[in-house]
Amino acid sequence: MMALEEDMLGFAMTNTAALGVPTFGRRVMFGTNPLAFAAPAGRERAFVLDMSTTVVTRGKIEVYERLGKALPQGWAVDKTGRSASDTSSLLDDMFHRVGGGILPLGGEGEAFSGYKGYGLAVMVDILCGVLCGAAFGPGLSDTETSSARVGHFFGAIRIDTFRDPQAFRQDMDRYLDQICEIGRGYEIDAPPVVGEMAA
Repeated sequence: MMALEEDMLGFAMTNTAALGVPTFGRRVMFGTNPLAFAAPAGRERAFVLDMSTTVVTRGKIEVYERLGKALPQGWAVDKTGRSASDTSSLLDDMFHRVGGGILPLGGEGEAFSGYKGYGLAVMVDILCGVLCGAAFGPGLSDTETSSARVGHFFGAIRIDTFRDPQAFRQDMDRYLDQICEIGRGYEIDAPPVVGEMAA
């Protein structure tokens, strides 16, 4: 978000310990590999995206474990490649690398485009690990005594190399207004919040 103050678009990504399984896979190959993007606006608030490339993060699975709840279908697979529901077994199996893991954004198989989340996770690994010579893929893991040694990627694009920054901000205001206008009047049934889901 520091880029916003300099009339720039900002990017940030981190590859994490391998917790995610490829589409149709059952062994961890990539992390939750979050990515973030920020674009400035004028009178409207900046557009800021911060997301993982997996269906959920390990933190949400840990919350379900503390609450003694089964995982919803489509969040993860067990070491046999079938939908996982037991949080304790899944977390233990992922830590000890015996199989099972979190599904890529989009979920299981091709029906909901899980391969797109898989592709995004690989892109983050390339930028955060392969590009700079840091750890990547299944070689990035937590141990009993330390967290994974993750890599990062930061980037910024100067708006003035494309167009006048003020004109960009005005168009961003118009675009964000359009998005908000379309969203007004629709009621969205949000899922109930379970515990501290921000983890």
